[in-house]
This record gives sequence, structure tokens and C-alpha cells, in this order.
Amino acid sequence: MADTKLKCLRVLDILNETDIDHPLTTAQISEKLALFDLAAERQAISQDIAVLNEAGYQIRPCPDNKRGYYRATRRFENWEIKVLIDAIVSAKFLTDCDIRAITAKLQGMASRDSAKLLSRVTPVNRQRKPDNLFVKASIDHLLEAIRTHKKVQFQYLYTDADMKKQLRKDGYFYVVNPYALTWKDDHYYLIGNLDKYDNLGYYRLDRMTNLTMLAQPVKDATTLLGENPAQRIDDYVATAIYCHSGAKINLQLLCQYGLEDEIIDYFGTDHYHTKQPDGFECHIRVMHSKGLIYWLMQHGDKVKVLAPEAVKDELIASLQATLAQYPPAEPSAAGEGQNHGIKSSNQHLN
Repeated sequence: MADTKLKCLRVLDILNETDIDHPLTTAQISEKLALFDLAAERQAISQDIAVLNEAGYQIRPCPDNKRGYYRATRRFENWEIKVLIDAIVSAKFLTDCDIRAITAKLQGMASRDSAKLLSRVTPVNRQRKPDNLFVKASIDHLLEAIRTHKKVQFQYLYTDADMKKQLRKDGYFYVVNPYALTWKDDHYYLIGNLDKYDNLGYYRLDRMTNLTMLAQPVKDATTLLGENPAQRIDDYVATAIYCHSGAKINLQLLCQYGLEDEIIDYFGTDHYHTKQPDGFECHIRVMHSKGLIYWLMQHGDKVKVLAPEAVKDELIASLQATLAQYPPAEPSAAGEGQNHGIKSSNQHLN
């Protein structure tokens, strides 16, 4: 009986490598079973296939009924596996060994031919080591803390002028109520509430150290965020630029035509806009934060802040501070001569 059950499982493993273009006959399945020291007549294999169909695996015969059987449906389609593999490859906190191992598991969910295709179209040899190998363990610890509704504490790292990791705030332990984990801007973040405050914050997992789960229960998310806390957290993630927190504002921008995709990439489609002669006007619900100012500075003369005044003032101050880093050079006699020479040359070209 044990051999019969094992044989049925082996038949399933063998058929997992098939698809409609690469079926296997019962004779071919029998040959593959022999590699595992399992003997089976064709009739017995047909019975195993019937059992697998009853279990919902959908093993189908080819239309001509001579080329054999194939696995008709799978848990993931090829494009879904491709998307998952690409997400794994882009994860900075995973080592190259991790990436290859997880990729192999995902490819194992496709047929043999599809796995070869997925391998061929997905380069994974990054040769880039993550800064913090403890992120994987941190994810496990935080998932357990969220599942059991327990607070966590950790210290936070920063890089000093010598490019060495140091503890922020002289080794201060952050006590946080964990609510969610999110992948954003190429990093994993914990979204939670610093225990002594009543708002949400982002905490990058690769900057955490000495993470432990406490025995204290978390602050109830409904008490902190009100009804439907999951939606509140989703809104928080959606309106934060570069994972900087701040007060929610109604931002009004005048954007040059051609920035439509950029606006959608960062702010989504849930915004009001109107066409103007010199651009399109956007009304966006977003957090007033350093992240927003950084984004606005990147787009310089292509985006104009119409409101609120506080964002205008902060943007102007940031731009003035940037300009102050580059005071105009005092012209030298040699420089003046060179400038005249250039001007003369330009006049000649014109």
C-alpha cells in the first residue's frame, strides 16, 4: 500500500513537468518511475491518473489520445511566475544564493519547458551583496509579532562620516506597535506606531538591529486609526512620497504637458486635473513632507506649486539652500580674457 501511494505521488511529480506541447505516454511515465525503483503497468498508471483527476489536478489526454497525458492547469501561469521571479531578483536584501534558491522553487511550479524559458529570459546573476543579511529574519519576527499582536523593540542604524554603521540616538530602543509590512522604493518597511505617539511611521528593516518581540500587547489599531484601520494604512502608504511622513494636504500643481505618466507613477490616478494653455493643473491629496519637496525639486521648471503656500515656502527655501552651495566664482583676469575669446569665437561662428 505504501508503494502504491508513493507511486501515485511520483506520477504527479512526473506529470508536473508536462504541458500540452510536451506530454508523456504511460510507457514513458513507467520508464521514469523505474528510476525511482517503482514498477507500474500502463493500466496502473492510468488508474493513478484517474485518482489525480478526482483530487482536482486536471490531468488531460492529448486530443489524438496517442501522445499521452499532460498537466492542464497549474497554481500559477507562466506570466505570474515571471512577475514573482522578477520581484525576487530586484530585492536588494536577498543574497545571490537566496535568489537562485527561490527562483528555482518558482520555476519548479511550471512545466519543464516553461521553466527553461523562464530561466532563459530572467538573468539573476547580480553579484551584489545586501547591506544587511538580517532582513529575512526580521521579516519572520515581525510577521510573528503582527500575528500575535505583540509590540516589538529595536535599535536603528545610520552611516557616519567614516561610512561605518552606528546606533542612532546613542542606542535608543524604539518600542513600536507593528501593523503592516510593505515593499516600497526598493526596501522593506515596517509600518507601525511609535509607542509614545499617536501616529504612524515607516521603519526600514535593513536599518534595524537587535529586534525583539515584547510580551506587551500592541496598541489596538482601531483605537489609533479609527474604523477600518487597514484602509487607513493603505491610504498612508499611498500618500507618502519616498516613505516620508507628514500632514495630509491638498496639493495643487501646474505641470507641463508630457509629465502625465510621471504624475500617475507617483500619485496614482485618484486626482483631479484640468487642462490649461501652459500645462495641466493637478489637485492631489498627499503628505507634506521632505519626500514631497525632494520630488518637486527633481522636476524643477516643469512643475509649479500653486498651493498651499507652506509647500511653496519650503520649496523656495530648499532651492535657495541648494543655490547657496554654489556661490558664483569671482572672475580672474585670465578668465575674463578666456571669456572674451569664447565670445569672439561665437560671434565668428554666427
